[in-house]
Amino acid sequence: MNLAPGDTMETGGLTITLQTTIPAEQRGDGVMDKDQVTLRLDKNGSTDTRTVDEGDAFNWQGHHVAIVAVYAKKGDLGFGSTVIEAATVDSLPAEVARSTTANGPEHRLRVKHTLDKLTLHHSATPLNPGDDLAQKLINMQKWGESDRNWWDIPYHFIIALDGSVYEARDYHYVGDTNTRYNPRGHFLINCYGNYMTAEPNEAQLDTIVNLMAWAAAEYGISTDEIYGHGDLAQTSCPGANLQKYIDDGTFKRRVDDVLAKGQPRLQWLETME
Repeated sequence: MNLAPGDTMETGGLTITLQTTIPAEQRGDGVMDKDQVTLRLDKNGSTDTRTVDEGDAFNWQGHHVAIVAVYAKKGDLGFGSTVIEAATVDSLPAEVARSTTANGPEHRLRVKHTLDKLTLHHSATPLNPGDDLAQKLINMQKWGESDRNWWDIPYHFIIALDGSVYEARDYHYVGDTNTRYNPRGHFLINCYGNYMTAEPNEAQLDTIVNLMAWAAAEYGISTDEIYGHGDLAQTSCPGANLQKYIDDGTFKRRVDDVLAKGQPRLQWLETME
C-alpha cells in the first residue's frame, strides 16, 4: 500500500502508521544511497517504533513487513509515497517470511480481492495507428519490474485503438499505483493513449462499457461505483476526454443499458474464471 506520513494501514489486527520519511541526503549518518522511514506498529496493546531503510524487511508480532520503495525526493514519480507491504508470517512462503530485505518483484505480495469498483485509467502516452501495442505493454511490464518492483502490469485490461483488449494483471488480484489510493477492489481498465489530448473513438468506448458491464454483473457492482483515477487520487488520469463520460453519467447510462438486456457475455474473459 502507498502511504504518506500520517497515513495508516491495517492488516490482520496490525496497524502500521508511517510517521516520517527521511531522504538519503538528509540522514546525517553517512548513508547516502537509501531513504529511510519511521513506523509505528500497534497490535493487541503492543506498540513499537522502528526506523527502517528502504528495501529492508522485518518480522514483528507474527507479521512480515517490507519497505518496498520510498519516493522521498522531489521529482520522483510517486513523490511523497512509501510502498509498504505486510502479511502474516504464516501466509508467506518460507523464503519470503524470513527475508530481511524486500527483494524484487518476485517477492511482492499477490493479494486476492473481491471487485466492488470500476475504475478507468489511461497511459498518458500517445498511441498512434500502426504502433505495436504488444511491445509497448512488454516495455511497461519490464519498467514496472525494474523501476517499481511490480510483479506485473498494474492494470487488469488494456484497450487498443480498435477497441481490442489485452489482458494484463489477473483481475482476481489487486493492482498497483504510483498514487495514494488503495486499488483493492478496483477493476482496472486502461484505455491506452493520452486522453488529455486525444479523443476516444466509439470502438474504445464500446469496449469500456462492455468490460464494465461484465464486471458489474459478475460481481454485483453498482454502476454508481464507476470512477476515473482522478476521482480517487491527485492525477489528471484518465484524461479530460475520458473523464467527461464519467462526470456526465454517459458510462453509467450505457452500462445500465447493457445490463438491462441481461448479463453480458464476454467469452474470452469468462475463460479466465
